[in-house]
Amino acid sequence: MWRKTISCILSRKINAKGGIPKKDKEALTDAQAKILLDTILDLPPYVFVMIGLYSGLRREEILGLQWDCVFLDVETPYLAVRRAWHSDHNRPVVTRDLKTPAAKRDVPIPQSLVDCLLEAKETEPGQKCVNRENVVYCLDFKVTPHQLRHTYITNLTHAGVDPKTVQYLAGHENSQVTMDIYAKAKYNRPEELSEVVNGALKLQTDSDESGESSKMTGKKRILSVVNE
Repeated sequence: MWRKTISCILSRKINAKGGIPKKDKEALTDAQAKILLDTILDLPPYVFVMIGLYSGLRREEILGLQWDCVFLDVETPYLAVRRAWHSDHNRPVVTRDLKTPAAKRDVPIPQSLVDCLLEAKETEPGQKCVNRENVVYCLDFKVTPHQLRHTYITNLTHAGVDPKTVQYLAGHENSQVTMDIYAKAKYNRPEELSEVVNGALKLQTDSDESGESSKMTGKKRILSVVNE
């Protein structure tokens, strides 16, 4: 009984290849993203969430972002990822040490994020947020900083952006990371794949039927020659 209990616990927590299995990351739906932004509008996390959703920066890249790397008054507004936030002996520091060389990139941003950042830039510097302990904001779904980034990458994929461009914009050093997300986002949609699959199988069926027909025709010709 004891051994069985331990076995059950281990089977749930340990991957067969070793280590703890990773949970699948789910992107926010359009409806969830809207609810999230509407809920935190005018609250301190709003700008952070907007940057995560519409530029796909990592948490440490957003926290390390400074105005000299935010280009809003150019023909194509973009964010230059050059710094990242780190914790050094429990003290926050911002350095130019990025996660990988690929993390150094220039990310074009949509007008909605441009407007958000322009408004944030006009806000009085050094303004402290006011805590409202008597107000509780609730969502019926969980949201993490990485999920914002995952949503951005997924939306690029759904929009038809090619994998190499997605890899650059996401700052992925390893293309496999990009392809794993790309494949799940692009191909895990039965309603869109149904026509492709049915078309492919129909071609195979037609080919098989054509082959059988050719064989039967060949047999008839052979029999005809023999009879003659």
